[in-house]
Amino acid sequence: VQPLIEILENDNLATVKVAAISLGEIGDVRAVKPLIKTFEDENLGLIKVAAKAIVKIKENDIGDEKENIIKFLESNDPGMVRMGASMLKGILEE
Repeated sequence: VQPLIEILENDNLATVKVAAISLGEIGDVRAVKPLIKTFEDENLGLIKVAAKAIVKIKENDIGDEKENIIKFLESNDPGMVRMGASMLKGILEE
């Protein structure tokens, strides 16, 4: 898991996205905070991938909000995507 977490800081966007997807599939909670850090990136595709990975990892902690967050993340509106990521981050920080 640690090597994949380190890849999240790579300059190659495609590589970072693959690492985020892989971390979501593995499901290790150590990846959550590093994935949240990717929300600061300009690329909405990366934010979507990272947030969906977090949803997979923390599904039980998100509860009823999961469906709403996924709807926001799947939007084509950049503001909606960022709002979904922000909602996810807020839920996890409670």
